[in-house]
Amino acid sequence: MLNTVKVPQQFEPLFEKAQEYVARFFSERKEDPTQGTIEIFGERYILVRAASLSFEFFETIVGLYQKEGKEEGCNIARQLLFDIAHAIGKQDARNFHKKMHLHDPMEKLSAGPVHFAHAGWAFVDIFPESSPSPDENYYLIYDHPYSFESEAWLAAGKKSEFPVCIMNAGYSSGWCEESFGLELIATEIMCKTKGDPACRFIMSPPAHMEGHIAAYMKKEPELAKQMTKYEVPGFFKRKEAEEQIRKMNEELEAKVTERTQQLVAAQEELLLRTEKLTLLGQVADTVGHELRNPLGVMNNAVYFLQTVLSDADDTTKEYLNIIKDEITDAERIVSDLLDAVRTKLPQPEAVEVAELMRQSLRKRNVPSTVTVKLDIPEDISPVRVDPLQMHQVLWNLITNGLEAMPDGGLLEISANEGASAQTVKVSVRDSGSGIAPEHQSKLFQPMFTTKARRVGLGLVVVKNLTEINGGSVEVESELGKGSVFTVTLPCGA
Repeated sequence: MLNTVKVPQQFEPLFEKAQEYVARFFSERKEDPTQGTIEIFGERYILVRAASLSFEFFETIVGLYQKEGKEEGCNIARQLLFDIAHAIGKQDARNFHKKMHLHDPMEKLSAGPVHFAHAGWAFVDIFPESSPSPDENYYLIYDHPYSFESEAWLAAGKKSEFPVCIMNAGYSSGWCEESFGLELIATEIMCKTKGDPACRFIMSPPAHMEGHIAAYMKKEPELAKQMTKYEVPGFFKRKEAEEQIRKMNEELEAKVTERTQQLVAAQEELLLRTEKLTLLGQVADTVGHELRNPLGVMNNAVYFLQTVLSDADDTTKEYLNIIKDEITDAERIVSDLLDAVRTKLPQPEAVEVAELMRQSLRKRNVPSTVTVKLDIPEDISPVRVDPLQMHQVLWNLITNGLEAMPDGGLLEISANEGASAQTVKVSVRDSGSGIAPEHQSKLFQPMFTTKARRVGLGLVVVKNLTEINGGSVEVESELGKGSVFTVTLPCGA
């Protein structure tokens, strides 16, 4: 009888077989406190308290990063826990498959949830709509009714605003990734520590995760209200640059004794940007080249399907539109990623501000619910910039403003001479919801975003391109009233 995992009926025979040999594996256990050893199936194991890898770990990391704030500390804790658990899951799966002589991908996978239960991580309840196929269509939706992480939080009387079962997500996706030879991630979309009825996860290839979540939320509108503050792991493969970071830290420590507190703060911000851009740079070329071609093929395929299925039912049309929107989002993320780490030297020339703005607006589809107001004096001095790079800066700022007003509003674009008459200030103002004060200082940091479907690179591109053209960018915002981004550019004929 299958009692260590719950699966759809068609998978029960496979998992019953897995239950037998996993139980045999864990039955060969030896403990010798006189030597401080625990062995299972001839290999050394250790016991670790659940709380030390859940809420206590979060509290420690948040304490270490007090200066950066609680949100940044939680982000770092999540990244560490996911990556550690993902790596452990892959290695445990590899070791178990070798010891038990497993070769078939589904047989390898079936051992995972049973092993998960025996090792004390959680019980796994896999939903019938799951489709664990060994390709890009892989999709798994499942609950962990007794997750060690959520139970540790709740046992300590702790509540959370975000899902906390990070290691459960990392370990399970690591095991399945190793079983299928397919890059996979898992995201907890509901969690008991938030007051949700279950700890629910979705597992898929990274490129399809947001699409699966959106489809599930549409399918389950009542549950969608509870799916808040979930986080899709930004699973960049981190290759350490230890010597470079050590040298930068030494330089920063020396400057602490020589410079003012203001300079120290500036250097710390530079360190954070450099570290993040270093990580991005290591994967930018691979991500860009590997994703752009398949995204183009997918986009053409959707266009073809929309053409030949013009009389399709509403559901088919709706899902084709969802796919098209996801492809557009993915293409923008790839472009932002490449632009953020591969900024080219500008080729400056004299450019008329009004023409620059008109061309940028023409490239952006403005919703009918948004009114655009232009205020650019005819006699304003031309700016000396790279026109292509400035088009991208203004396009990103216009896009940012439009996305801040999903229900419509007023987008004001203005320009005026700077106080010294050697600069021109171009402002893009929206009437959206505004930006929280605690977020404003982080807007130009790589990978910082308040939007669930972004990776936080658009404003990094704005800052990089503006500064390399000899300009600067600043933001003012008020909650409930909107934001204004102002770019200062050098004049020149």
